[in-house]
Amino acid sequence: MVFAKCCAHARSIAAVSKQSSMFDHHAIMALARMIMEASTMIAYLHDPVDPDEWEFRYILLRLHDTVARIKLMRGFELPADDLKAGREKLQAELEAHPMFLKLAEDRQKRLASGEDMFSIGMRSVATKIMGWNDRQFNGVYAYFSAHAHSAPMSFMRMEHHKIDYYFPSETQTDILALSMEVAIACLRRSMLRTIDRYPERISDYHPELLAEAREADAGCPFFSVAA
Repeated sequence: MVFAKCCAHARSIAAVSKQSSMFDHHAIMALARMIMEASTMIAYLHDPVDPDEWEFRYILLRLHDTVARIKLMRGFELPADDLKAGREKLQAELEAHPMFLKLAEDRQKRLASGEDMFSIGMRSVATKIMGWNDRQFNGVYAYFSAHAHSAPMSFMRMEHHKIDYYFPSETQTDILALSMEVAIACLRRSMLRTIDRYPERISDYHPELLAEAREADAGCPFFSVAA
């Protein structure tokens, strides 16, 4: 389902860049950022850890989901007693888990709050499990995030870069190229990781195209760890 979400974002990039009457490069960057995040989650879910660690990670994912839903209900002043009871149960399971007891106190507090979805932090997942080059990930993610959050980097120098939503400038088409490069690299690596995880499905893929994908992944400048 997370990979399907990735593919939906990719189709949306195509729609924004080709079919829309406007060229919204901010939306394209935000969608590429979502693909980066989704592919990182896929790598995390496919990470071959032992059953105890998977149980720990699964509790944490469920806790994060529950806490997020409580915030939503609170925003609309709706009752959330069942969710709060579920949060307390999950917190108790998490705090009793052997892996939780090995963590530093500040990390325990952070995870028990339900604010984190990854047991080792997103950037660690991206670089150590997904395989991103650390500097590339930090640079690209910060650049895309600035546009997703309307940070100053998203609107300063717009006149200098000749930003035009109907007649895109060279800067905007360069942004599209970078966004597509990142999206393709993440989708390709997620696909290869999924195939390697479920080798019985390899016959679904054309051998020559699969070989091309592996070659492109091996030479991808964004990654420092092989797929």
